[in-house]
Amino acid sequence: MMRNSVSRQAPRKTNLTLKVRTDVLRAARALAAQEGLSLSELFEHLAEERTGAAAARDAARKELVALAERGLCLGGAPYLTRDQAHER
Repeated sequence: MMRNSVSRQAPRKTNLTLKVRTDVLRAARALAAQEGLSLSELFEHLAEERTGAAAARDAARKELVALAERGLCLGGAPYLTRDQAHER
């Protein structure tokens, strides 16, 4: 079996400095310890979760806008043109 020559490297990480309230930091440390994570890993997981959710919401919003622009055909008679609707 041939091995792929492309090496897989871990994504590059960047240091980040945050200011948070002491009570929030205490709760975050407890949550990280409970889940067996470092604070950095906890923050990364939460950020990925939130940004993924935002991307999913944006995709759903775009899909709904496209659907609204196309309209729904629920059966029945074909749509009237503007002139047909205003004939007297």
